[in-house]
Amino acid sequence: MADPEMEFTIIGGDYYPFSFRNDYLCKHNSIFEDDGINQPLQHDLTTFANQWMRNIAEQQNIKTF
Repeated sequence: MADPEMEFTIIGGDYYPFSFRNDYLCKHNSIFEDDGINQPLQHDLTTFANQWMRNIAEQQNIKTF
């Protein structure tokens, strides 16, 4: 079983998550759909990624600006 995985794209120097995979939950979500971009999912992934990065920074004692 793989660790959870999130993929990002870089646009204008900013990072944006576009997919998330969690083998334990048998989930793979991508913002790309046949009829465009799933905006609510992109928002959810961004919120999750921000919290995930804050948790990592706190656990690793990383100073953020």
